[in-house]
Amino acid sequence: MIRGIGTDILRIVRLQELYKKYPSALPKRILRPNERKQLGLYNQEDKTHSTKALLYLASIWTAKEAVYKAFTPSRHLTWQDVELNYKPSDPSLRWTSSQDIHTSHDQGRTPVLRVFGEDGREDRWEEVHVSLSWDGEYAVAYVVREVEVENMTWSGPVETADDPVVP
Repeated sequence: MIRGIGTDILRIVRLQELYKKYPSALPKRILRPNERKQLGLYNQEDKTHSTKALLYLASIWTAKEAVYKAFTPSRHLTWQDVELNYKPSDPSLRWTSSQDIHTSHDQGRTPVLRVFGEDGREDRWEEVHVSLSWDGEYAVAYVVREVEVENMTWSGPVETADDPVVP
């Protein structure tokens, strides 16, 4: 069952200006440790905030904003509650353990979103699908939050053949 849908669009130039102004503070604020490590690898390639690093940041920014929207109002997420990783392309996106995650930003990899609870542990009972795209100066992310019906509890009225629920 779909529990939420979120989308975000970002003008990459806006992020580039923020990144130039706050090259240390911005990554610390929006990235989890694994994401900062990957960003560091991209920045080693080009010390002037390379295109790869900027697209990586834009991917994370838009994905996290879209996740926030998909989870609102049932849960308030922060930047640090969500992590974007990549794994080899797969027909579906599933929550995976950190051993299954590959943090490469190469072509042919599927983006995987991980959402963490207040205790710092990864939530695994929901599936979060993400689609990322870039065109010119824009990056966009779409997120669909899904939960298996057997994991849900229903506290509303139950319809039976003898007693149908009428709205």
